[in-house]
Amino acid sequence: MKKKIAILGSTGSIGKNTINILKKDKKNIKIVLLTSNKNIKEILKQQKIFKVQNLIITDKSKFKIIKDISKKRNFKVYNNYECLKKIFKNKIDYVMAAITGISGLEPTLKIIKYSKIIAIANKESIVCAWNLVSKELRKNNTEFIPVDSEHFSIWEILKGFKINNVEKIYITASGGPLLNLPIKKINKISKKARKGSSRISWDFTHFNPYAVSSESPSYNYSGALAKPGTYKASLSLVQNGKVTTLDGPISFEIKAIREGILSGIGFEEYNRFLKQISELYNDISALEDVFQESLKMQKAMTNALKKTKIFPGVIEAKIAELKEDLDKINLSLNGSPSRSEVGERNPADLNDYLYNASSGLSNSYGPTPLHAKSLEMAKQLLSELKTEIIKISKTKIPEIQNMLKEADAPYIIGQGIE
Repeated sequence: MKKKIAILGSTGSIGKNTINILKKDKKNIKIVLLTSNKNIKEILKQQKIFKVQNLIITDKSKFKIIKDISKKRNFKVYNNYECLKKIFKNKIDYVMAAITGISGLEPTLKIIKYSKIIAIANKESIVCAWNLVSKELRKNNTEFIPVDSEHFSIWEILKGFKINNVEKIYITASGGPLLNLPIKKINKISKKARKGSSRISWDFTHFNPYAVSSESPSYNYSGALAKPGTYKASLSLVQNGKVTTLDGPISFEIKAIREGILSGIGFEEYNRFLKQISELYNDISALEDVFQESLKMQKAMTNALKKTKIFPGVIEAKIAELKEDLDKINLSLNGSPSRSEVGERNPADLNDYLYNASSGLSNSYGPTPLHAKSLEMAKQLLSELKTEIIKISKTKIPEIQNMLKEADAPYIIGQGIE
């Protein structure tokens, strides 16, 4: 026997997704009712696919249009939900209540008595009027399934639990004023000064240690997690370079929600490791900065050499030697691109060690001995590369620049003033 289904709000996103799912099992499904406010084009397509006999269109102007069409295609159309008692003589198997906003409450309450199971995607019905909804569910012995993500999560988790055994439920906000705000912007938020109350939140992470430039974005990527302990906060007004303290500093405590199965490292040890990681980021950023500038200079000197009037000789060899040295440093910094392209495993490079060490700060447990080992290996490789890049930037490049100058080569951008 085919399952009988009604969809309230069939032309919205959830309604259309429901239709797409039901298409896959069309032979076992009979849709007895579809509803929409005014999207008659979409609902007529749905009606044709499933040969639905009953439609509700609440917009009066659209209702008049579709009423004429219904006579030709032999289905019934209504303008409000008082018609439900005409449509349903017995309970149907399922209802998907997917009308958005508070306007979905009344249809949801009215159709509960006609369904064995009702799936409610309309969060307003649950948040604003759960006492009314739950009363109708109990009265009509109708099973309830929440569809909205937060409500479904709570409903699913609580299966098998006695409500008296649940002390607290923590819900994280996924929408509201932060819906379209990138996660990397939440680390630090500034607001224009204006009258009234404002609220700024902290995501319990430190600032990241990434290098900055004139092109760096104004927001901050989140850094390492803040460990439990005492912190201070203050509120200031910055206007035309003048800083005025408005409140604070005040002290507050960060506490763990619960104890982990394994005991993590102490607060002070975690912060020491964090400081070492930050210093490592700074040192690697400085190395990469000088390396990139050396790469640019090597290419520029190659171009400058083409514009000299001397015969090929010593300078070509010097530039070729410089390029070979830079390629070796690049291999230790970033690995081999050619190996990566064919899926061949690269030996661990400096950024690999840095990534492995930094991952020790991505949870509240803290770094393990393996993270500490990666940190030490990164420091050792960095020291070796630093010696090489200083030799290149301070000795080899100036030597070639002088040789080019003597050969009457043009000025190279970035060469500086003597």
